[in-house]
Amino acid sequence: MKTLVRFIKIVVLLIKEARNLHMFKSLSDEKRLKSNIPKNLVEILIELGPVFVKLGQILSTRPDFVPKEYINELKVLHNQVPPFSFADIEKTIKEEFGKELTDSFQSFDKEPVASASLSQVHFALLHDGTEVAVKIQRSGIKEVIEKDLLVLSWLIWLAGKLYPRLTRNLNLSAAFREFEKYTKKELNFTLEGKTLDRFRDNFKDWDDVLFPEVYWEHTTDRILTMERVSGLHVDEVRANLSLESREKLNKRLVEMEMKMFVTDAFFHADLHPGNIFFKEDGKIVVIDVGMFGELTDEQRDRFLLYWLAIVEKEKKRAFSHLTKLGWKMQDVDETGFYIKFSDILDEFYSSSITKRSLTKTYLEIFANGAKFGFVFPSELLLQAKALTTGEALAFILVPEFRFAEEVRPIVVKELGKRAKPDELKSHFAKTFPEWLLLGELTEKHLLSEESDSREVWKEVAGVWAKECDQLREKDKEIIHGEFAVVINESLERVFNFVTRFAQYPFWHPTYTEASKVIHVSARYVFITPEVLGSVFRLDEIVDGNNLINNGEITEFERNKLYKWRAPMSMFPLIDIGTCFSFEDLGDGRTRLHEYFYFIDNPIADFFTARRWFSKEALTEHIREELTGVKTIIETGNYQAEDMEYLWEDTVNITRLIRVDDVDIPLNLPTTRA
Repeated sequence: MKTLVRFIKIVVLLIKEARNLHMFKSLSDEKRLKSNIPKNLVEILIELGPVFVKLGQILSTRPDFVPKEYINELKVLHNQVPPFSFADIEKTIKEEFGKELTDSFQSFDKEPVASASLSQVHFALLHDGTEVAVKIQRSGIKEVIEKDLLVLSWLIWLAGKLYPRLTRNLNLSAAFREFEKYTKKELNFTLEGKTLDRFRDNFKDWDDVLFPEVYWEHTTDRILTMERVSGLHVDEVRANLSLESREKLNKRLVEMEMKMFVTDAFFHADLHPGNIFFKEDGKIVVIDVGMFGELTDEQRDRFLLYWLAIVEKEKKRAFSHLTKLGWKMQDVDETGFYIKFSDILDEFYSSSITKRSLTKTYLEIFANGAKFGFVFPSELLLQAKALTTGEALAFILVPEFRFAEEVRPIVVKELGKRAKPDELKSHFAKTFPEWLLLGELTEKHLLSEESDSREVWKEVAGVWAKECDQLREKDKEIIHGEFAVVINESLERVFNFVTRFAQYPFWHPTYTEASKVIHVSARYVFITPEVLGSVFRLDEIVDGNNLINNGEITEFERNKLYKWRAPMSMFPLIDIGTCFSFEDLGDGRTRLHEYFYFIDNPIADFFTARRWFSKEALTEHIREELTGVKTIIETGNYQAEDMEYLWEDTVNITRLIRVDDVDIPLNLPTTRA
């Protein structure tokens, strides 16, 4: 009977506050500032008890539901809930530890440093002098919460009767079950301690993101004793730190959140300003992990792909992944939802966070999904709440913060980490037929362990290989390192020397830390303008592999230009090459310019991203090469025949590769006029 009376009282209060909210929205900006309506709501929630304080905390992160004036007042619920008496503290400690407070702690501050709906925190000293923060549960809170959760379940039932479609589309029943589950979990401080240990382990390699250590000998289901931590509250950061420092903190904050959501799939679901500190040295301290969320592997991967599409402004891809995170009602309007989704994102891309934040965007998309017949799982509602509170912190640190720009490199980097070569190889082998014909990969849950399409791949690869050479001719060249020198020698003698052969260690120097590129390993490599021959031997120093390659002259003009290229044997779709150009400066001086290039190709992006093959490394290699040529010519350290013109009337010549003083003849025809 008491619970029923409380239910009726709450229904009456909610109806009254709903009317007040409607009236508040119609007020002018000036009258809103003077109105006590938001403050009165906060007082009512505190009076109703812990469950409704928790609901108020959630509302404080939902600017899509309530005006900003409500948000400002509701924020006090995070850390300004009235404390309970010290006598209750002593009683709880004795009940849990079986001994007096003084037997467990050397000292214990009577005044709490924080008071929340379910508990409050006091600073204390252990008998060994360790400074700790002790979180103690409110006496009798478990019974109170169980009764109010029952009342809330009746409210959800009533809403379902009065507004069936809205309740169903907003998935209020699932949202309540999630709220109920996490509220009950928050009553178990042993579980919270284990969660804290898990977060600390996940961030063990991050020196600048800290989670307090748990002292398990002083921890029970109702008492959690942790390392004492401190720092600036988010509101204090702007007054004490420079914009540059705040931007660095903000970047790290976003990286931390994306690690939780994307890498670990295990996230802090209540990251409000009272649960995080910022240190002046750039460290971030996170506390109060009683409410957390965990995504399935598929939800994590979909979330990654969704945000990758968002930051790349690929709305159709983002929409596809978003809708696959939920399910469709019978009366779904997918076209209408996409039109609304597209409009919301267009506004997001063109606005600053002060006008169109991630909070409003993400939650508005969910809300509209419900209107158009899409239902999303409760895990995503919790995730949306966590993102909302996290972004609110970023907004306070840097008001002009733009989520899409900040998160893009994080998401792309995580995609690279998640896409491990072995996994890609296995998944591609299994899903190749669908990708080939439909441009899509089969979902993982549809594949069996025995699935393997490698034979199909071999057949298709054979067809592609025949067309590979034709496709090469249409590709674009990308310059990837260049250098030039002026040599005190005539144009023709320099041209003859450079285009004759590469035999000198100064020209193709031994491997150095600076260059880290491919070098000709042979002492002698003879070439012709028509074709380099069937093979020439290269030594890829970094991996220690000897590669066999085919190469060809692509452009040749005496005393002006000499250009060649060859496919990489390890990546046959990638062509690399070098171009030498010659300019007569007069007075027996010649300008020699060389650039390295590759044929534009998505696969080449992977190859050229390697440190040893970077543009800087290739530039250093070319510098070594041309400096070597200049030194050899100007010091006279060459043989007379090295300056002879090799190309006239030459079709092919026998090429010799000399390795370790052993001549290895290649059976190539030689024709001379």
